[in-house]
Amino acid sequence: MASISTSSEMSVRKFDGSNFNFWKKQMQYYLIVKGQIDLIETENPLEGYKPNEWQKQDRIVHTMIQMHLLRSVYFTVLSCSATFELWKTFLDTYEYIYICHEHRLEFEP
Repeated sequence: MASISTSSEMSVRKFDGSNFNFWKKQMQYYLIVKGQIDLIETENPLEGYKPNEWQKQDRIVHTMIQMHLLRSVYFTVLSCSATFELWKTFLDTYEYIYICHEHRLEFEP
C-alpha cells in the first residue's frame, strides 16, 4: 500500500513574479499538508490556540513563504510583519496583475 509523505518530497518552486495563480495554489496545498493554512486565511488567532502559539506559528509560516520567493519578489513583501498581511499583499499585487493581463489578452484581435 502506498503511503502519503508530508516531508521533503513535497516542494514548491520559488515565486518569481509570474504565474501567480499556480504558485498560490501550490503554496496553499503545501500549507494544508503542513497544517498551517489557517495563518493565511485568518488574521486573528483561532480559538484553541495557546497565547503565544499563534505568534510562533505565524513566524514559521511567514518564514516558509519568504523562503519560496526569489529575491526580486521578496522585496515586495519585506515590510509585512504578519503572514496574513504578507498573503494579502500578494493577492492585492499579483492577482490584480494577473487579472489585468488576462483581460488584456481577451481583447486582443
